[in-house]
Amino acid sequence: MQRNIAFDNISGTMGHKNLLSSILFLTLPFVIYLIRVGKKLWRLLSIALLACMLLIILQTQTRAVFIALGLFVITIAIVYKSQIKLKQLSLLLVSVIVGLSLFFTILKYTDRYDALVHEIHTALDYKNSLRYKLYKSSFYLISENPLLGVGPGNWKLKIPKYGLYFGSFGTNYAQRPHNDFLWVFTEGGLIPGISFILIFLILLRDSYYLHKNNRESTFFYSLLFATFIGFSFISFFDFPLERFSHNIIFFFLAAIIVAGKLKHTGYKKELLPKWLSFSFLGIIFFVIYVAIVRYQGEVYATNAINSQAEQDWTSVVENIDKAYNKTYYELENTSTPLLWYRGVVYFNQQKYNLALKDFKEAYNVHPYHEHVLNNLASSYEITGNHTKAKQFYLEALSVNPTFKEVRINLAAILYNEKNYIQALDIILNSLVLPFQKREKSNDNYDLYLKTIFKGWANSVADLSSEKQKIILNDMLNRFERNPQQAEKIMRKAMQKRTTFNLDYLSILENMFSKINSRIVEIKNNNDWYNDIEIKALKNNISIEDQLFEDALFLL
Repeated sequence: MQRNIAFDNISGTMGHKNLLSSILFLTLPFVIYLIRVGKKLWRLLSIALLACMLLIILQTQTRAVFIALGLFVITIAIVYKSQIKLKQLSLLLVSVIVGLSLFFTILKYTDRYDALVHEIHTALDYKNSLRYKLYKSSFYLISENPLLGVGPGNWKLKIPKYGLYFGSFGTNYAQRPHNDFLWVFTEGGLIPGISFILIFLILLRDSYYLHKNNRESTFFYSLLFATFIGFSFISFFDFPLERFSHNIIFFFLAAIIVAGKLKHTGYKKELLPKWLSFSFLGIIFFVIYVAIVRYQGEVYATNAINSQAEQDWTSVVENIDKAYNKTYYELENTSTPLLWYRGVVYFNQQKYNLALKDFKEAYNVHPYHEHVLNNLASSYEITGNHTKAKQFYLEALSVNPTFKEVRINLAAILYNEKNYIQALDIILNSLVLPFQKREKSNDNYDLYLKTIFKGWANSVADLSSEKQKIILNDMLNRFERNPQQAEKIMRKAMQKRTTFNLDYLSILENMFSKINSRIVEIKNNNDWYNDIEIKALKNNISIEDQLFEDALFLL
């Protein structure tokens, strides 16, 4: 069906649609309360604002916020049921049903409909979902560091060791676990994790207490109670903790609850001694200083990345030098160490010792970054330390098994060391990795596979029988005239080698014996052979190659 309406993935100033919808959710109690107590003009404006907010939330298609809204409405209906008339409740339900129906009707004719359906299917297939993998890996981190955690900001640095790779460079790694509770437990350990949960529980308890016991503001406190319930759910499936803006609003709401509870209980003592208040003031100034330093670093880092795209290497180095701060700013927003960018420049300028130094430091900052590992290995290789090179190439593969460049680089080292079997394993494994597209137009696998096979064939030629020599020569010729077919043969050989732990020569001998028997069977079947002739003509290959292709397929 042709889609003729398209909505962009809106994120406002938050940088992410989930964060936009969650901050709108946090502001709901103020808008709804103003609708109830405001005068006519303010009430109308608040209704219009609420409608816009809900429309934006619907457009973001954030599942956690959708459910949080449902919890919000249900909670208000339950805790404030004595004040809600049946007519008002019926009108609300009808409005929600009509609104959702209209929204999904419009959505069906947009480019977002298929995306929503995909998200629903993903949610149902939870074991293959991103969040399930993030949660599972986060529990691994917690089990390894239960008391003290991995340290603030270190989740995104440690999680790639579990192989959580998500795309091309720039978006390689998850930045957070999409669960604020797990995030705090993972990075802070047991005490911060429990404390974070207690904050929500205490706010829920006190907001409900004020709703029940403060007659003047019972509606407002019921709104806050419903907000904390909904936001708890959002925090369990999203990452509002990441944004300062969310924290400001959340703790402002918390401050209202604390102030209301103190006022209601008649508490008049000074909460904090003056010295502690001044300490907090010092902390605030320090945080502001760090924020300024990090902002400056981010500006320079952005300039460096832009300069790299333009191949202005001098500008890259200058901006990285200005951006890099060992204490406050070592990583840019995609978790890539800043010194990696400078190391790439030095490597391209053939200043290999300087590049190696930068890549070492980048590795210390982020030891599971696939590109850092690859470039560190390449620097060791070019400076003659092949043992270290192989070590870090293998580490890069443990992070991202689909990394083509790493496999080619490692295979090249093994080939030069005349370790042909391991080189073949590395290259062939690249060709059979699950979910990996084989793009012959833009990779070097054919060339490397052919070269490595030739090296191996020459190394075993003197040890081979006459029958085996014929097979090797046949394969060498096949690599020249039909490399795709030669590749298929070797892929099947590798699978058999993995299963039966045999050498390639024995496997190829066995395969060719079975293939030749199958070819004889095909030739003796006239109808089958006629089909082969038609397929060969269609595929523009020789009848012999088509026979071999079909026999190989049936193997």
